[in-house]
Amino acid sequence: MIPLFGVVGAAAATVVTFGVYTAVNVAIIHSELSLSVHRLVRHLAAVGAVAGVMSVAVYAALDATSGVVAVAGSVLVGVAVWAALSVAGGLLDPERVVSVLS
Repeated sequence: MIPLFGVVGAAAATVVTFGVYTAVNVAIIHSELSLSVHRLVRHLAAVGAVAGVMSVAVYAALDATSGVVAVAGSVLVGVAVWAALSVAGGLLDPERVVSVLS
């Protein structure tokens, strides 16, 4: 399959495989623990939104320059966007992070 679809195909197959694996695990855990499906879906949507916005920002940063500067800058942009959106969306509590790290 890799010669036919290339590295992008291999990456897509990996994402699909891990997605199915995670969904099956969550279904099994839900059957044992009775998880809140509404809360899980809402959290998943928030994480997906953060990842989507972050990927657009990283792509724009990579497109703006080239070489080592582009890679370093895009990593910094990605981290900054992820942190800002995660805190703003209530996915990450900075005080809790500090307490865990200290």
